[in-house]
Amino acid sequence: ALLRAGDAMHFTSVVNVTLSGLCLELDAALPTGELVSLSRDDFGAPLTARVLWCKSVKKGSKNHLLGLE
Repeated sequence: ALLRAGDAMHFTSVVNVTLSGLCLELDAALPTGELVSLSRDDFGAPLTARVLWCKSVKKGSKNHLLGLE
């Protein structure tokens, strides 16, 4: 999936999807509250979501997990 945050674009991996939102893994940290756009060709129009939380995958890793709603 492609995530757009402001002028930046990030390729992401979907970790999980629940009724309350989704968790993505990407190579950047994003601030809580930021509005992002998520798109994937086979899902139709882009979705707008808000970053609820962001944490490092593991110490020393550049990858982060994002909780979106």
